[in-house]
This record gives sequence, C-alpha cells and structure tokens, in this order.
Amino acid sequence: MGERVGERVGERVGERVGERVGERVGERVGERGELRVEDEISDQISDQIGEQIGEQIGEQIGEQIGERGGDRTGEQIGEQVGEQVGERVEQRTLERTRGHCASMLGWMAALALVAAAAPPGVQASERFAGKGEIELAFSPRDDTEKVVIGLIRSARKTLEVHAYAFTSRNIADAMVAAQRRGVRVEVLADAQMNRREKGNAIPRLLAAGVPVAFETRYNAAHNKVLIVDAEGPRCAVLTGSYNFTWSADNRNAENILIVRDHCELARAYRANWLRHRKDATRVTSLPWRER
Repeated sequence: MGERVGERVGERVGERVGERVGERVGERVGERGELRVEDEISDQISDQIGEQIGEQIGEQIGEQIGERGGDRTGEQIGEQVGEQVGERVEQRTLERTRGHCASMLGWMAALALVAAAAPPGVQASERFAGKGEIELAFSPRDDTEKVVIGLIRSARKTLEVHAYAFTSRNIADAMVAAQRRGVRVEVLADAQMNRREKGNAIPRLLAAGVPVAFETRYNAAHNKVLIVDAEGPRCAVLTGSYNFTWSADNRNAENILIVRDHCELARAYRANWLRHRKDATRVTSLPWRER
C-alpha cells in the first residue's frame, strides 16, 4: 500500500506542478516573443516534464513509505512526504522547463535572425575581387565637397544617387549641370529628412527637371551613394558617411570612398539602387506629404 500511495502522490504532484509551470512559462514565452504558442508549450511541458518527474519521485517515495509503513499508515506518511516532494518536483520542473524554453527561444531567435538577415532569394552579401582605383577623403580635413562635385562632373551617361540629408546647393547644381549636358540623373532621397522646402536642395533639382523619388519603406533611407556610368567604361561608385550638407563638409567627422573602374561593383550598387526605386514615390514639389 505504501508504494501505491507514494506513486499516486508523486504522479499527482508532478502533474499539477508541471501543468501550472507549463502554463506560466507558456504565457511568458508568448508575451516576450510575441509568439502565440502558449497552449502548445504548456501541453508539451506538462505532459513530458510532469509525467517524468512524477514517475521518478513516485518510485522513490514508494520505497520510503514502504520502509516507514511499519509504524504509520501509507496515507499519513504520504501527506507528510507529499509536501516535501511538491517542493522537489517544483524545483526540478522549473529547472527542466527553463532549459526547454531557453532552448526553444534560442532556436526561435536564431531562426528569426536568419530570416531577417537573408530573405528568400536575397544573398546575405556579395564579394568581388579587388581592382580599379580607390580615392579617399575625410572631412573636415579635406575638401570633400569638391571631391564629390568632381566625381559628378566626370559622369557621361548615367548618375544614380542615394541621399539622406541634402542641403548642399553646390552639389545640387553639379547634378543639374550634369543633366543639362545629357547625363541621365536620378535621385532617391529619405522622405523624412527632405519633405520640407526650407534649407533643402531638393527644390533646385525639381525645378531643373531632375527626377526625384522619396523612400518611405524604411525607418531611415540612410544610404549616401553616387553611381557613375555603371555600364562603363569609366564607371565609379562613391559611398561613405558623408551627407550632402554644409555640416558634413565643415563640422562633422565624415568619410567617403570612391572606387573607379570596377564596373562589376558599380553594377551591383546600381542593381540595389533599382530595387529601392521600385518602392520609392516620385516627388514633384515640396513640402511633401505621404498619401
């Protein structure tokens, strides 16, 4: 009789604790991970952990009750030992539950990061053999604006632009001049940074008929890129931290990197620019409001 009472006490306590802990863990996982898996996690934890711990401790208690049963009845001993067992079951259940949930959450987080970093059909990164000519400039030490304008003047066929902040009239005028000599100039700009007319160089581009589109899909369209004649023969790519602003040229610590005569690289940048253009909204005047 002692063994049966011990087994029943252990199984019931294990199942109850497993169910309660499973429900709590399921709720916490659902809240933190914003994943609706409470019921599934609770069921799995309560079934597996509760039964396993209940069986293990039930056997141990049965043996203890059998040894003590000469002096006391199985029910009396079962009640006393049951309280101690409940604490042990809860501790073991929590330990195993935390381990299971930590493992599950770890896998979920890893899968989420993989999915975010490499969507289907998109490569995580691209690599190219080093070639061409590289030019560097650092502001405010160097006359970085002059270097940027010099690159724009070198364009013969196409000039694609990514801009975040754009207040430099000199750079805008260089783009307008490029269009007037037959270069196809197109600009993608961050909507939040450029929607207002005051202090903005975008109106100079619009007035000259340079196509401008605003990017609204991203929290910040933070690219600063010039792509010159991507199809060659004198292709070039400019990228870096440098915004097309007076502050970037005179007050901020900024950098630009220009890679010339590496047309494979230029075409890769242009392909990315074209992907962004598909999601951008054409602008005809400022101030601008998203519809």
